[in-house]
Order: sequence, then structure tokens, then C-alpha cells
Amino acid sequence: NGSPSLSEMVVTEVRRLLKKYEGEEVSITVTGHSLGAALAVLIADELVGHGDAPKPVTVFSFGGPRVGNCAFAERVEARGARVLRVVNAHDVVPHLPPRPGGRWYADIGRELRLDSRASPYLRPDADAACCHDLEAYIHLVDGFLSSHCPFRANAKRSILRLLKNQGGNVKQLYISKAMDMRVRLDAGGAVDMPGSPLSRLGAPSTVLECVH
Repeated sequence: NGSPSLSEMVVTEVRRLLKKYEGEEVSITVTGHSLGAALAVLIADELVGHGDAPKPVTVFSFGGPRVGNCAFAERVEARGARVLRVVNAHDVVPHLPPRPGGRWYADIGRELRLDSRASPYLRPDADAACCHDLEAYIHLVDGFLSSHCPFRANAKRSILRLLKNQGGNVKQLYISKAMDMRVRLDAGGAVDMPGSPLSRLGAPSTVLECVH
């Protein structure tokens, strides 16, 4: 039908931004969750393959499935793309498609392994949907210190956000506490909590977000 492909649109947009900020030090970060995480890897490979993108091109993948074989993984890394796979140990999606005998599909980049059972807020029997949920992933990243360390006591991510998406998987104690808070929902349904901390953003960079 003559419409450009996703890769063509991304490459065109990145070239436009690079031209706009010509002479400045820039970076490209591609991020996505689930299917969006798989697309993020493919887009990063496309960008570094064109050779005119600044390096490094970085991918933050949340709960993404495998997208290629060992040769593809080696090519992505050899071209200079840096991939961090954020994986919940109890999420089945990052293990798909399966690898019989270690063949066919391969993991790409470095893995940051999280554990939903380490969260003091989530039930240890949290269901599959919760283990794959993006808000649950962000909650786990916020509380992560290092492997085999307890959940960070001063994590700032509001449990109200988690409750909104995964109420049935939050421990009753925290559901009760959340109900006691003065919370109001705006017209769009977003949690508005006066005085809640805002995320601090670093230096600007080009960020491409792939949604599932």
C-alpha cells in the first residue's frame, strides 16, 4: 500500500533528530515491554546496522521474548548495541520461544534478574499476569539493590500505582493502607497523590518507546 515500514519510520525519525541536534553529544535509548521489548531489539539492530546512528544505541527491555538465534544475538552486540534485559524470575514470557537443547532462539545482552517474591507488597503467589505486568516490573526495579539483597526500604514508587493495576496480587495489609490514604483519581483515571515524589530525569536523550 506504499506505507513505510516501522524500521523505515524509525530510521527516518532518528536521522531527523540527529540533524536537528547536529554538533551535540547525543545518545539513543530504545525501550519496550513484552512485544514492545522485542521490537526495541529489532529497532536497535536496524539503527546500528545503518551505521549513521551515534554509539552506543542502548536497549532497555522489560519482560521481552526472545527474537533471534545466536547469530542474530552476536550481530546485534558486534554492531555496538547495548541491551539490558530486565526479567522477572517468575515471568514466563522472557523464556519464550523455548530453546530445545539451547538451539534456535538466544538471549541478547545482559540480564537484570528480578524476583516478584522479594517484594514486601506483592503476594508470593502473584499470578502470571502480575509477573508480566509493566507496573510490577517498574516496582521491582525501584526496589532492587543487588542480587540476593532485600527490597530497598526507601523505594519511592507509589504502591497506589501497583494497586490500581494489580490489586488482587497486592498483600491485604497494603491494600488496607492504600484505602486509608487520601487518593483521588483524575478524569483520566491517573492516581493523583499530593506530595508524592516525582522522578528525577537526567540529561535528555532520544528515547524510543515500543508498546505491546
